[in-house]
Amino acid sequence: MGIDRNASTTGRSNMDLNAELEPLTVYSYKVSPAMDSLVRHVLKTIPDCYTEEFPSFSVFETYNRFGAHCEPEGNIFCDPSLLNLPRDVATGTLAHEFAHLFLRHTGEGGLHDEHEADALACRWGFEKEIEALREHFGPPTEQ
Repeated sequence: MGIDRNASTTGRSNMDLNAELEPLTVYSYKVSPAMDSLVRHVLKTIPDCYTEEFPSFSVFETYNRFGAHCEPEGNIFCDPSLLNLPRDVATGTLAHEFAHLFLRHTGEGGLHDEHEADALACRWGFEKEIEALREHFGPPTEQ
């Protein structure tokens, strides 16, 4: 299933990145307008050649000790504090997590997966943002 640039940014359906939407309810969670804007920004930047292969996903705005985290099932959890980081760091963090999703990482690949996600996010055009992410948080770790 590819990215439909005309669906919502949360839920298991394709996304409309151009829709004017209220904060979207996914199960019992809501994504704030600011988080929704960040998600849309990252998704709009991913080159179209990747969208056909993009897996389904849901985005949740909830406490996450890592700032953001992607699960193999396609759930991306973003801590609200992500929005308090410099924009390039927040963007790099989210691009990195979407790269894990795209690569279908299971969390068992350790540092290899972390470097692979950074590399893919850079190929998507997030070089400066990944650099800012690494300057802010340091090199990848296995956690």
